[in-house]
Amino acid sequence: MNLRGEDTGSHIHTWYFDAETISCMLFPKESKEPYTPISDRPFFVDILEQVTKNAPSFTGTGTDEGPGSACRFLNYTVKTCRKALDASDANGVLPRQKRWFRNSESIFTDIEVEGSSGKDRNVNNVIPLLEIPRKDLVDRAANYARGLFRASRTRTWSLVLALNHEELVLQFLIFLRGGCSCIASQEIRLKEVEGRKGVCRMILTMLLWTEPGHAGFADVSVDGTETEHSGPSYRHVPLPPVEKPPTTPILLGDVGEPLIHVDSSWKICEAVIHALLGWLNFYEAGYLHRDVSINKVRCLKQPVESFKISIPTNNSRLEKKDALVDRGDVSRPETSNSQDAADIFKLLETARSSTSGYAERIKEAFLKLGVKDEYNTVLTDIDGDIAAKRIDSKMYIPSGTPEFMSFRLHIAMEDADPHLQSPVDDLHSFFWVVMWAVMFNANLKNVVRSKQEKHWQERLAGRACNRMAVPADMASHRHRSDHSPIFKQMVGVLLEWYRTIEKLASDWLEEVLAREPDEDPDNGWYPTHFHLYAYRGAAELLELMLKYQHTLIAYGSFSHTA
Repeated sequence: MNLRGEDTGSHIHTWYFDAETISCMLFPKESKEPYTPISDRPFFVDILEQVTKNAPSFTGTGTDEGPGSACRFLNYTVKTCRKALDASDANGVLPRQKRWFRNSESIFTDIEVEGSSGKDRNVNNVIPLLEIPRKDLVDRAANYARGLFRASRTRTWSLVLALNHEELVLQFLIFLRGGCSCIASQEIRLKEVEGRKGVCRMILTMLLWTEPGHAGFADVSVDGTETEHSGPSYRHVPLPPVEKPPTTPILLGDVGEPLIHVDSSWKICEAVIHALLGWLNFYEAGYLHRDVSINKVRCLKQPVESFKISIPTNNSRLEKKDALVDRGDVSRPETSNSQDAADIFKLLETARSSTSGYAERIKEAFLKLGVKDEYNTVLTDIDGDIAAKRIDSKMYIPSGTPEFMSFRLHIAMEDADPHLQSPVDDLHSFFWVVMWAVMFNANLKNVVRSKQEKHWQERLAGRACNRMAVPADMASHRHRSDHSPIFKQMVGVLLEWYRTIEKLASDWLEEVLAREPDEDPDNGWYPTHFHLYAYRGAAELLELMLKYQHTLIAYGSFSHTA
């Protein structure tokens, strides 16, 4: 069976199996005799051989390399396996309408994006490829697994696919909800026949799923049991219906484009303004995003109508239960000392007053920037979100994409230390998103990046200490003549923004450290100050964009300045 347990510096213990063993784990289980494994039945063997024989190969030349080729292979496998199952009348193959994956024509979405056509449909080539150490692979994939677990409270396990785009190596990772453990397939090489056969085997297995339990969801209804005295469980204890959320399909694509394909400095800034507005809407509902990154700020070809943001502008609004600062009766904090209560009340009132001022500045900045109700940028994938109304242990677990984390959050993740993730961390991530949009912009095809820019590109994808040195180094070399047009246009914005966001983070840290270590976390201080720093950071960012708006608009497209 070639079993291997490994602890590669990750806090997630991982067990590795070959593809056939993983396939057996994913197979629908039967509890009636005879116990013949489905993989040994003639129909399964015949379909597997047929699909594998006709599957596209990877010759190493032309357009069959890269992430797009892997997605095309996966889609071919899904389509062919489903067609064969639909035509089969073998025992054990249910009609499509009774199978779990019965509606979508493709589990893996790469090129076929609804509402798009032509070259705009290919979203793979706009994703920057990152060099991730193999020892970090499971940890990074676990972020997606946690998102699936949050989306469904009854999910017992989740399946994540990890693809090495350069070597065309695929791994199936099964994360278990009950503990920090992962069951992983050994590396499956798509360029090899046996590797492609292993993938076909697992996809065929998944297409045979018929029940929620096969896909990792709990079977919460027992109406179909066959015991003598069984009966509908809801007569005694009401149970929710079986969950079947839209996270069931596995998607390898997205709508729109990331910021690296935007062709002018002002369009990058405008996109961030629209994304920030979406973040504020989400935050106003009481949640932190916790994973703002380059591929989650998506630029649309056609603008969409957005909800109007509802920003509180007075203290009474900030005390309502639907506001983020709700903490029960925060106006009357319960403490054993009346003087402490008075001091806390004064702090909260001061914070609310300041927040109202920042809210007014946000509204004024939006008006001056000409922001309307239609936006061409959206902030996607809130699978790492968390309710920010209550400070609990979940708030101290680092979440996000390391390349776009604030320094303090990134260091905490690297050192496995607790870190209270706040709106300041989300706002810090917006800065790194724009930094990536500048340093990895795809519209400078005929422009050679300077030596320093190439060096900064490497550092941006590195550890926290490497990223930390980039802004200071940029300030020292900003006036060199060999920099790219986009860098020359945006360096002033980036450096001033960095100083602003670092001051915000420093002030936040100072306020947190000034609190008594044993102070009651439920006295309203944290949510109230979350609100204060969220609106302060948003106001300062919008005012910075307003300051540079006319200058950046005048530059026009990069293609005109190259």
